[in-house]
Amino acid sequence: MEKVPYTSNDPLSINVSFWCENKHFHTAFMLCPECKHYPCRQISQKDQIMLALSPLMNIVDAFFVKRRIDKMYIAKKLDGSLEIIEELNEKDPDPEKLRDVEEIYVINKILVPVLTLKPKPKEERENIITNAKFGSENNNIQEKISDSPKKTKS
Repeated sequence: MEKVPYTSNDPLSINVSFWCENKHFHTAFMLCPECKHYPCRQISQKDQIMLALSPLMNIVDAFFVKRRIDKMYIAKKLDGSLEIIEELNEKDPDPEKLRDVEEIYVINKILVPVLTLKPKPKEERENIITNAKFGSENNNIQEKISDSPKKTKS
C-alpha cells in the first residue's frame, strides 16, 4: 500500500494524486470521498480527517440511512418535558412509571445523516492556496522585520 503523498500538517497539500489499488490507476486524493469504495483500506483514519479539515473541501449533506435499534421508550410528561424510560413492559406497565405521563413514544428506528465531501471548484481552491501562500509570505516578512536589529539614532 502506498501512502498518500501530502504534507501531514498542511490541509492545503491534499491536492495530490496517488496510485489507487481499487481502481488500478492514479487518481486525485480529493476525489476519494466520491468513490464507491470510500473509505477503503488504503485510506487511513488520519487521511479521512485531513480531507474533512481541509479548506479545499465542502461538506455536503447527501442522504439519510435508516438503522434499527433496540426498542427505546420516551415519555412525554404533562409539563411537556421528555424522559427516557429504561425498561417498560408494554403488556403490564408499572403505574409508578406512568405517573404524570401524557404520552409514550416507542422508537426502534433512527435516521443517520450521511455527509459527503466534495472538492470546491477549481478557481476557489486556487484562490485559497494563493491567499495562504501570500499570507505565509507576509508572516515571513513580518518575522524578518521583527528579528532584524533596530537602528538607533546617534
